[in-house]
Amino acid sequence: MTTTADVTVITPTIPGREQDLARCLQSVYWQTVPPAAHLVVAQQKATDGPRPVAVAQGQNQALSTVRTTWVLRLADDDWLTPQAIEKLLEAADQADVVYGPDRDGVAGMTDVNGWDAERLTGFYPEHDVGPQSGDLYRTKALRSIGGWCTEWVNGHFHHPMVPVCLLPYEDSATRCVLAYCGFRFRYISYPTWVMGQTTPDRISNVPVPLTPCG
Repeated sequence: MTTTADVTVITPTIPGREQDLARCLQSVYWQTVPPAAHLVVAQQKATDGPRPVAVAQGQNQALSTVRTTWVLRLADDDWLTPQAIEKLLEAADQADVVYGPDRDGVAGMTDVNGWDAERLTGFYPEHDVGPQSGDLYRTKALRSIGGWCTEWVNGHFHHPMVPVCLLPYEDSATRCVLAYCGFRFRYISYPTWVMGQTTPDRISNVPVPLTPCG
């Protein structure tokens, strides 16, 4: 019998990504320690609002059904390296968010190990650390803040627990909220994922010009 990890993978997907999604699914199937479940949220491209909000809403619908201790968010245009889940869990003992860099050194390169809450909360609202597929979240931590951020005002995410404007990406904004709430972050140097789409058509890119918060 195959042993599965106490992890649920959540993947949002939109039309036109069938080949990307197949590669994404295959990377999850081929994990050295496969997850207990992989939830795929199929939705249309957002046309009546910001795409990051639609993605976050879909992910939150999936989050409401999760029964595992951990959640891993993986975009349809990205894929996991074969040992990703195994390596992330090795570092998860005293953490609430665990992440590694992408294979090609484009995103997820900031090592926050040893940072206190003040340094984390000063960093995340101001710095776009790039797409963040492959983040491992403790499920109860993510649920405690209401899941991925969905409140959008003047081209940015906002959250009632955070006194500043957040970046316009649901993954970056959610990391920031978790930092403000005192959850523990852990970085591993092992490349856990590969970025697929590098064009403006990544699944949660902002389709409208940004307006500074006022």
